[in-house]
Amino acid sequence: ARLAALELAILEQASTAVRPGGLLVYATCSSEPDENSEVVARFLAAHPDFQRTEPPAAPRALAMAGVLDASRDLVTRPFAHDLDAFYAAFLVRQQAA
Repeated sequence: ARLAALELAILEQASTAVRPGGLLVYATCSSEPDENSEVVARFLAAHPDFQRTEPPAAPRALAMAGVLDASRDLVTRPFAHDLDAFYAAFLVRQQAA
């Protein structure tokens, strides 16, 4: 819980530097949902000007490799991908209306 709170605070601070149309990548080397998708869900709930987007590079190849989940987040698991645990969410700040 302590790390998730710190990670949310870092994400909140980083988001202030993203201009409309800009991409923010939230990434961890953790497999814990409370540090990954739950942090992103809390952030998005508080920041309606951001939304998830596909990773900018080779989304089809990533999907075929089985590392994109239903939310379009990149997730690797040691038992499935022979890699360390890794998570990345791709968030875009919406253009001003």
